This record gives sequence, C-alpha cells and structure tokens, in this order.
Amino acid sequence: MGLKYWYLGLAVTLAMVTVAVIRHVRAGRANLSPAGFPVAHTDRVKVLPRYRHLVRMQLRWLLVEAISLGLACLGVAIVVSRPAWVNIDSREMRNRDVMLCLDVSGSMSQTDAAVISSYQDLVGRLHGERIGFTVFDSAAATVFPLTDDYAFISDQLTETLKAMRTNQTTPVLEATRVGDRGASLIGDGLASCLQGFDRMGEARSRTVVLTTDNDLSGTPLFTLSEAADRAEREHILVYGVTPSWADQAKRADFKAEATRTGGQVLTLNTADPGTNLEISHGIERSQRQALLTMPIARSFDQPWPGALLMLLGLAGMMLAAWGTRS
Repeated sequence: MGLKYWYLGLAVTLAMVTVAVIRHVRAGRANLSPAGFPVAHTDRVKVLPRYRHLVRMQLRWLLVEAISLGLACLGVAIVVSRPAWVNIDSREMRNRDVMLCLDVSGSMSQTDAAVISSYQDLVGRLHGERIGFTVFDSAAATVFPLTDDYAFISDQLTETLKAMRTNQTTPVLEATRVGDRGASLIGDGLASCLQGFDRMGEARSRTVVLTTDNDLSGTPLFTLSEAADRAEREHILVYGVTPSWADQAKRADFKAEATRTGGQVLTLNTADPGTNLEISHGIERSQRQALLTMPIARSFDQPWPGALLMLLGLAGMMLAAWGTRS
C-alpha cells in the first residue's frame, strides 16, 4: 500500500501541529494571568478524596480527548494522502494470433481439402484467438485477415473447403496464380503470411500454421530460410504441416526451419482421419507457450484506514465531552 499524495498529508499534519502549538502557547500565557476571583485556603479542598477523584477523572477524560483528537487528525491526513493498494499484474494473457498459411500449388491439390478440415477442427478448439487465413502458389492472397469473428471464419473455411473438393476456382485462388516466377514459392508464401500480423508493438503470441510439401518450383524473392529468419527475429512461431508423401529430404529441411523458430512439423496422413485431430492438438499445445504481459501497475484507493481513524477519533472526543460534563 502506498500514498498517492503523501505531500498533502504531510502539509495537513504540519498545519494541525502548528495550530496545536499555537493554542498551547496561548493557553500557557492565559495561565500566567488567570481570570476570576482569588480564593483563600484551597489547600484544604485539594486534599479531600472526592476532589482528588474528580481531578483524576478530569485528567483522564482530557487525555482521552487529546488522543481522540490526534487520531481524528491522523485520519484526515491519511484520507487527504489518498492511500492506495498497488497491484503489479503480470498474469498470463491469451493474446494469441494464428495465421493459417496454405500452399495451394498443384502438388498439394490432393491434400488441401484434408488440411482445411484440420483447420476447422483447430478453430473449433480455440477460444478468443484471432485467426487469419492466407493461401499461396506463385503469389499470396488473403482469404481473411486476423479476426475473432468465429462465425465468419467458419463460413470462409467451409466455402474454401467446398471449392477444393469440387475443383472450383475462386477469385482468391485465381489471385495466387499470377506472375511468372514459378509455382509453390514457399518462402514468399511464408513471408506474406508473416506480413499479416499486426499490433507488432504488443506482447502477443503469434503462430503461423504453414502447410506445404516444400516442393519449390520457381525463383522466389525469399527463400524458406530467409522467411524463417524473419519469423525468428519477430518471435513468430512457425508450425509446419506436411503431407506424408512429401520428399524426405525436403521434409527434413522444412522441419529444420520450423524448429529454429520454436515450432515443429507434423505429418498429415489423408488416409487416417485421426491425423486431423492430432494436428489440431499439436498446434494447440504449441499455442500454450507462456505469454507474460508487461507488468501493469494498477492502484485501488483504500480510504478506509483514514476514515476508520477519523470515526474512532470523533467517537472518542464525543465520549470525552460527555465524561467531562458528568
């Protein structure tokens, strides 16, 4: 607990002490020239037991009054200082972004539908994360940017899955086939997916789910290694999914690049329905990495200590006033 405006409390305390000193000095001067009429032979009265008892009671009530006044003044000083309880909050937050990044080149045509099914399973298991979806071949195209509108996400994945299963073309899929630099440009695809993340100044967990057979067929602007370098610099985890029939050497290269970003690579077996669930579970486990927000200081006013002292002081002063009159 701390005091927000301790200097105001100090000023109030000094003012009250000053007033008390001035009153004490004036009272001392008044005693030097007492008012009233002189009375002789008061010594006999002062030795009476009843008189002594009344004097002791008077002194006790004056002491109670002085202590109560001090408590009330202290309470005022504390309230003016605005005591506050400061909580340093560094709890784990679920500020997570997931970018689905799918290779839609010809070599992946028999696998993409199963991949989107695994994406649907994944979306059904996540809660609160923002999800985006980008597809690529010779160029990258955004199906939908990062969003937490899960109804919209589900609709878009369903439409894309339908197009994949029926071999229909869509404007988004057509946009991935522009250019003359070749096909299945994995490095360019990953680089484009990395650009889909926003709020880079915030402490957020960011994951790219990159699905590809790593079968490069052209001249990309970025190699997979260069794109992975950027992901590593920006602390973006690359989680890889590759079909079971992919070339072993290319799969090993893909795994090496994903692993150094903190991710891993799982194999998709289209003949095994349980593989989709395994992939969604694996991605979910990767997303559970600890994400500590920047410590945030939150203060809560705590006026009750000062208010309690003020009430006790006022109650004591009222009791002392009653005692001195009785």
